[in-house]
Amino acid sequence: MSAKACIYLAALIGVTAVAQPPVDSIDVILEDNGKRDGKILNDAAIADFKQLTHKFQLQLKAAVALGEAAANHDIKAHRFRLRDCGKPVGTREVDSDTGYMLEWIGPCDHVDTLFKAEVKAYNRTMLAWHAKHPKHRE
Repeated sequence: MSAKACIYLAALIGVTAVAQPPVDSIDVILEDNGKRDGKILNDAAIADFKQLTHKFQLQLKAAVALGEAAANHDIKAHRFRLRDCGKPVGTREVDSDTGYMLEWIGPCDHVDTLFKAEVKAYNRTMLAWHAKHPKHRE
């Protein structure tokens, strides 16, 4: 390497060292290169997304209504329980707060969003009833 190249390299290293931000700096510089990596959604894609979102909201409301109706039906029949996913630990498990039996609905990794909403609505309805009638036990 020539002397001129060494001086240039040393100067470059010196400038780079001075120009580096401190290690604890959180400043981030974003540059817009004008290129877009993905496609921008067109009107049809946005309309499809809105339609799917609306459809999911309707399905979610229906799942919640189903859970509430199932809980109200069980309450009228004096079947007081809470639902949960996972593997049962024993043959008959009881919720420590309410004294209600725990009903295992299956493995948690196979439960979808709508079913989770239904189970939450069921449990919420049971817990609301329990809050109004705390002396009642199964």
